[in-house]
Amino acid sequence: GVSITNGAISIGQQVGTSDNVTFNELNIVGNSVIGEDSTDTTMTVKSETSFLSTVNFDTGTLNNLNVTDNITISGTSSNVGLTINNTNSDTSNDPTITLQSDSVTKYVMGIDRSDNDKFKIGTTSVDTNTRFSIDTSGNVGIGTNNPISSLQIQVPESKDATDASNFDHYGMIISKVGTPSNGTETGLCFDIQSGADPENTRGPGAAITHERTGSWSQGKLHFKTKQSNAEDADCVTAMTIAETGNVGIGNT
Repeated sequence: GVSITNGAISIGQQVGTSDNVTFNELNIVGNSVIGEDSTDTTMTVKSETSFLSTVNFDTGTLNNLNVTDNITISGTSSNVGLTINNTNSDTSNDPTITLQSDSVTKYVMGIDRSDNDKFKIGTTSVDTNTRFSIDTSGNVGIGTNNPISSLQIQVPESKDATDASNFDHYGMIISKVGTPSNGTETGLCFDIQSGADPENTRGPGAAITHERTGSWSQGKLHFKTKQSNAEDADCVTAMTIAETGNVGIGNT
């Protein structure tokens, strides 16, 4: 039945067949259908039904829901969350989330069913101007739809990192920002283990670092290796390229 208390409508069974229904607060206790006659055993909201304040329901299906402000999903079970399931067998129909600004689509994320179920982030669709993709094996692609390694970065042809290039012409930037003093370093490290993940209690097997020696990141390039098989052995500099281009082996 229907009950109204302090402006809130509580529904326990099917209510009405109107195409335009507005509620300030709606609490769904059982299975209900709003907007159209139905024998479904779920909650269905159809046509121009709108909710001005709060909607609470235990189980149900929303065919089309427009929310002005925020949606909060909460609960105590082990699988609380949001499931987006496209049940159309046509692989051109993708389960997606669209992000808009001022009613203009900026990004679309979801599963590209026509491309081996890859997760993608694109502009107007998942397969338009794809910026990011993950295939079913876990390979990650930035700027490419077909990553063949754990991480593959595809750089546009226009980004030519010649000697006079600025930051925007490089495929990847590792930057330390703040008030670094001369002698500080940043870089990449490498590690191969038989089952142990990297930890902050030990160092890597090899590394390439940049050492700042002057303003605006003037500095050296160091090539480092772990020169002992002890777990806590240090990764130390084996070769250095100085600011002048001089190369030192065993001499930094």
